[in-house]
Amino acid sequence: MERFALWLERPLNRFNHTAQLNPFYHTGTIATYLLLIVAATGFYLFIFTQYGYELSYSSVARLEGQPIGRFIRALHRYASGALVVTTFFHAIRMLFMERFRGPRWLAWVTGHLMLGLMWGAGVTGYWLVWDGRAQLITRRFVAALPTPWGEAMQAWLVRLEAGESWQFFFLILIVHVLLFLITALFFWYHIKRLSRPKWFPDTPWLVGMTAVLVLGSALFPAGLAMRANPLQLPDWVTFDPIFLFYLPTQGWTAWLVWGTLLVVGGGLTILPWWPRRQKEPPRVQVLDEKCTGCTRCALDCPYEAIQMAELPEGSEHKYLAVANPDLCVSCGICLGSCTDMAITLGDTPPDALWSAVQQRLLFAKTRADGPADIEIVFTCERYANQTAQPYLERRVEGVVATHGLIEVIAVPCAGTVPPDVLTYALEQGAAEVRLVGCPPDDCTHREGNVWAEQRLTRERPPRLKRAYANVPISAVWLPPNEFDTALAADVKAEESNWLESRRIFNALTWQNFLPAFAMLGLVLLLQILTNDLPWRPPIAQTAYVQGVVADVGAPLLRLSPYLPLYPQTGEYVVQLVVDGQVVGEQSYPAEEVLAEQIFFLVERPLALGEYDFALMLTHPATGGVWPLAGQTAELTPGQIGRLADGGEGRPSCLAPVCRGQ
Repeated sequence: MERFALWLERPLNRFNHTAQLNPFYHTGTIATYLLLIVAATGFYLFIFTQYGYELSYSSVARLEGQPIGRFIRALHRYASGALVVTTFFHAIRMLFMERFRGPRWLAWVTGHLMLGLMWGAGVTGYWLVWDGRAQLITRRFVAALPTPWGEAMQAWLVRLEAGESWQFFFLILIVHVLLFLITALFFWYHIKRLSRPKWFPDTPWLVGMTAVLVLGSALFPAGLAMRANPLQLPDWVTFDPIFLFYLPTQGWTAWLVWGTLLVVGGGLTILPWWPRRQKEPPRVQVLDEKCTGCTRCALDCPYEAIQMAELPEGSEHKYLAVANPDLCVSCGICLGSCTDMAITLGDTPPDALWSAVQQRLLFAKTRADGPADIEIVFTCERYANQTAQPYLERRVEGVVATHGLIEVIAVPCAGTVPPDVLTYALEQGAAEVRLVGCPPDDCTHREGNVWAEQRLTRERPPRLKRAYANVPISAVWLPPNEFDTALAADVKAEESNWLESRRIFNALTWQNFLPAFAMLGLVLLLQILTNDLPWRPPIAQTAYVQGVVADVGAPLLRLSPYLPLYPQTGEYVVQLVVDGQVVGEQSYPAEEVLAEQIFFLVERPLALGEYDFALMLTHPATGGVWPLAGQTAELTPGQIGRLADGGEGRPSCLAPVCRGQ
C-alpha cells in the first residue's frame, strides 16, 4: 500500500518541485483548521436561521439573497466537504505508514469515529434546510426504522404539518450540534498521547487554504434546491456525493453499500489488535545504572513514553529516566538523544550501532577490489521497506555512490542515530557518512527527522561535536521511494559548509508555494463541481396514497347525534380502501379510541392512474361502518395523495386536490 501511495505522490512532488510542499503531509493539521472554519460559519448560520417546515427554507432563502449570507453558506458547505476528504486521506496515510499499532490505537480509533461523526453532522446539516433533498433524506430515514418506529415517525411528521414543526427541526439541530461537539472532543482525544501536538499547519498553508476556500465560496455559491412539498416528491434533485452518496442506492444496492462500509469500517477500526506477521518490535528500556538524568530522552520522545523521576536527596544524579513501554512505539528517538548509552530497545545492546558500523566497514574493505572510498548510509525503516531494500539484501552488486562503495544500515528512524555514531564511522575509516530520512512533516514518528537535523546542525542536544561541524557528514530528506536519488545527491557542492547542507527545510519563497496552492484550488474546484450531481429519484416516478385520521374517535363523537349510539367495547378498525380493496388498516381498542386522541396514518405506493379512494371506520363485532372520507382522483408521478379526515371543520378529501378548501 505504501509503495502504491508513494508512486501516486511522486508526480505531486515533481509538480511542486519539492517534497517539502506535499499537502498530504499536512492533512491532520489542515483538518483541524477546517473544523474551526466549519464551527465559525455554522454559528453564523445558526444565528440567522429559523426552524420549521416553512421557516427553515424561507430563512435559508433570505441568506442566499444576501452576499454575506450566500458566501458564508458556501464556505460552510465546502469546508465541511473538505474536512471529510482531508480526514479520509489522513487516515489512509496513517494506514499505509502503519501508524495505528501500540499506543497509537487511541488516535486510530478516534479518527475513525470522527470520520463517521463528521458525515452524520453533514447529513443533518442538509436536513435542516428542508428542501427536496431533505424530503428524500427524511423518507430514507423513516424507511430505515423498524416497522412500528418508522410508522410512528411518519405519523408524527404529518401531524407536525398542522402544528408546530419547529420541534422536529429543533431535534435535528440538537443532533447536528452534538455530533459536531463530540467530533471536537474526539479531536482532543486524537492527540491526547502526543508530545507537542501540532494543531495548525504552517502559515503558508493557512494562507493558501484560506485563499482557496474564500475564492471558491465567492465564485461558486452553494445555491438552494426546490422547496420541500409534503404532498409531492421532487422529480429530480442534486446530491452531494460526500455526504449524500447513499441517496441513489436502492434495494440490494443500498444493502451492499452499507454492508461494505460497515465491514470495511469495522475491520479497519479493530486493525490495531490484528496480529502482526512480524514479531512485536522491542520497546524502550532504561539502564538505571547508566542514566545521568539529563532529561534529553524525555524531552525528545514524541509519545511521552519516558518521564523523569526525581531521585532522593543525596543521590548521584537529580533525576532518573523512567520508561513506560505501553506508550512506546519503538521509534528509537530516545537512543539518538542519549550520549551515555543508558537506553536501549528490548534486549538490543546499547552499543549495537557502533558494532554495526565497525562490521560494515570491515565487510566493505574485504569486498572492495582495491582502495576505495567507503560511504556509510543510515536510513529509516520506511526506506528499508521500499527502495533501500535491494541495498540491504545486497541485490545491488558493485554499488558505487558519488564518493565510493556504499554500506547501508537500517534503523527504526532517522532520529535513532546519535551524532557520535556518525563521527565514529569517520574515525573508523569511512570517507563519508550520509543520513537519509523522510521529508519534513512526513516522519512515521512525527519528529525523528527534525530532531536528527537539529542535532546535526548543532541546534539541539546532543549536538554534533564542534570539531565535526564541517566534515563529510551529509543528510538528505526525500520520500522513501527515492533512495537512489538520495544516494546520487551531490552535496560536495556545499563542501565549504557541510553543516548547512544538512538542513531539512529548504529556503522557500511564495513563488514556490504557487504550484501547491494551484493544486489545492484544483482539488477544491473538483469538489465544488461534483458537489451537486443531478439525480432523478426512482421513487418520484411512483405515486403514493396516504390515509390520515387526526383523531380516530372524533368522527364517532361528531356523528353521534345522527347515528345510533356507537359501541363502547371491542375494537375499531380504520381502513384505507382503493378501488374497493383494503390496502391498509389498523385496529384499536374501543376504550383507547373513546378516551384518547389516536392518530392514524397509512401510506401505500400505487401505479399511476385514476382510483376511487375511501377512508372507513368499522366495528367488526357489530358490523358498524362509518365512512370518513372519499374521493376519485388521478395520481401523477411523485404525488402523495392524502385522503384525510381531520375532525370538525377539516376537509375530508384527497389532497392536494382539495388543498385550500
